[in-house]
Amino acid sequence: MRGLEQFTSPTGLLAGVRERLDEATTVQQRTIEAPRTRWDEAIAAIAASDGVTASAQYAHLALTPQLGLVPLGMDPDSRLWEFVHLASGTRGREIPARDAATGRLGPTGDMGIVFVLLPGGTLPVEAGQEPAPRNAVRLDTFFLAKYELTQGQRMRLLRLPIDAAAGQLALPAHGLNWFDARDLVRQQGCELPTQLQWEYGCRAGTCTPWWTGAAKESLVGKENVGDLTTVGALVGNPFGLFDTLGNAWEWCREAQGLPGSERAGDGERKADGTGYFTAHGGVYGVVHDADTRAGRFVGLSPSQRLPSLGVRACRRVLP
Repeated sequence: MRGLEQFTSPTGLLAGVRERLDEATTVQQRTIEAPRTRWDEAIAAIAASDGVTASAQYAHLALTPQLGLVPLGMDPDSRLWEFVHLASGTRGREIPARDAATGRLGPTGDMGIVFVLLPGGTLPVEAGQEPAPRNAVRLDTFFLAKYELTQGQRMRLLRLPIDAAAGQLALPAHGLNWFDARDLVRQQGCELPTQLQWEYGCRAGTCTPWWTGAAKESLVGKENVGDLTTVGALVGNPFGLFDTLGNAWEWCREAQGLPGSERAGDGERKADGTGYFTAHGGVYGVVHDADTRAGRFVGLSPSQRLPSLGVRACRRVLP
């Protein structure tokens, strides 16, 4: 009887199945049919790649409507298009508002995961660095989250009771091991970025050790390398991504890999046999303040949980 009561409770398995069934039966209407005008605008702008309605870096990409996402429009600074993942947001409040003066999004604890459509390309060669095989690997166009996964998004994806204050819901989800991070995003058709995809998004076309400049001091005021703060509180990089070198470390998809084994398309590397998985990003809670350069990753046990370990979702472009 106790098991039956738990099974049928508002937070039990039965309620979760009904909620997922509702999402599955309405996702086509909510993300493809209802926002058809938005999709038409996004597809036309990205195909034009005129540098006005969309970045010329898209090179006339032929995009199709992406199930589960809704277009949010173009970021005014990067001119890259942004999309929201409805299932990870609070129903009716998934879409963050744009500031009327700046046109920039205002992140909230209720928003769904915001994805930036990154144009395909190769990693820039850092100043003074000898070109390596990885710099010749071309990455396909892909979606990378504008912000780290938030506490609110984590609770909704896990269908946990939302009992945190609004400000807490906009903090990065942290304390996740690699398995937690992988499973959180995978159940929604997303994935963790590969090391090359992560670095590509972090560098955003820059050739310096940090996207902010050649000296670590350039991070001041642009990246949070101290205490954990709400996502998007400081400055976005040239792709419009926030907190890539601050706030929480972010897990990557593959095990620590062999340099030179990068796969064309997504850059995934063959494992080097150590059993470690890679993470990069911020250094919240780490006293020794590890190196935060864009090309530097740390190897960790996939079962390791640190207060500073979080996740930035990635998603492939569907044909």
